[in-house]
Amino acid sequence: MDYNSIYNYYNDQLQKILTPARYTHSMRVVQTSLKLAPKFDADYQKTALAALVHDRGKEIGVNQLIKIAEQAGLILDEAETSHPGLLHGPVGAYLLKQEGKINDEDILQAVRFHTTGRPGMSSIEKAVFLADLIEPGRDYPNVDILRKLSFNEPYLGLVKALDWTLEYLMRMGWVIHPLTVKTRNYYLQKRGTTRSLKI
Repeated sequence: MDYNSIYNYYNDQLQKILTPARYTHSMRVVQTSLKLAPKFDADYQKTALAALVHDRGKEIGVNQLIKIAEQAGLILDEAETSHPGLLHGPVGAYLLKQEGKINDEDILQAVRFHTTGRPGMSSIEKAVFLADLIEPGRDYPNVDILRKLSFNEPYLGLVKALDWTLEYLMRMGWVIHPLTVKTRNYYLQKRGTTRSLKI
């Protein structure tokens, strides 16, 4: 794959597909993911491309998201049909593969799971997952703490990002995708102790 030419192609395409605000968000995720890449030993070119296209499916309407997901067999849990926004990652990855320019599974997986996370994420997936949550345009309680953690103790940042995502979803009364719970438990157990998780 010629990552530079594919990056340039999607940089042009996404400006047509996404709203200006969404495209600007994507560019901030690219910049942030590249700062996180060395923390996870992630490949820079792959990380940049995955970050750029991570919201490929974001502007698709709810009915179309569900239709594509059903036709492609992408629905893994009822949480995805009760909260179809969860499908924009899997649908985005599917569309990217169908378009034929990206066949690198590391990149496609990063797009597919950038909202829910998954146990055993690759280095690229972790960088994009966290970058999406802490890019400079994000403004929510504890985001500054999460930014500091993510750059100083990236695995701790990953766990706290998942903790606070779950807390937010419960506070809002929204459905929680089981993958997010499994991801949080996986990385919490991977650290082997809760003593160092205090902020």
